[in-house]
Amino acid sequence: MVRLPDPAVRQRWSRLIQLHEQSDLAVSEFCDLHGVSTASFYRWRQRLQGDADQSDAFLAVQIEQPRPQIGGTTVRFPCGTQIELASCDANSLMIIVDRLAPQPSELQQ
Repeated sequence: MVRLPDPAVRQRWSRLIQLHEQSDLAVSEFCDLHGVSTASFYRWRQRLQGDADQSDAFLAVQIEQPRPQIGGTTVRFPCGTQIELASCDANSLMIIVDRLAPQPSELQQ
């Protein structure tokens, strides 16, 4: 099972990288100032750039059938996000899945 990174850690690194881009400091100076290693800085910068490059990519989702005792549907995304819908709300589920699906013009790029 793949372990997903903590969203708070991802957010912190994203903010640090943005701060560095706005500064005039060298990476080593910036990392010393913020108490992080340069290796971690470069690794996270590469990871976040890779995520940005793939942000338009289609992601598989898992749709669970309603459980009789709960009466709802849960959509789980690979990133850990969940959407819970009432069992009678199938129309909303179709709208969400339609919005998440890549458009034909996006697939050709």
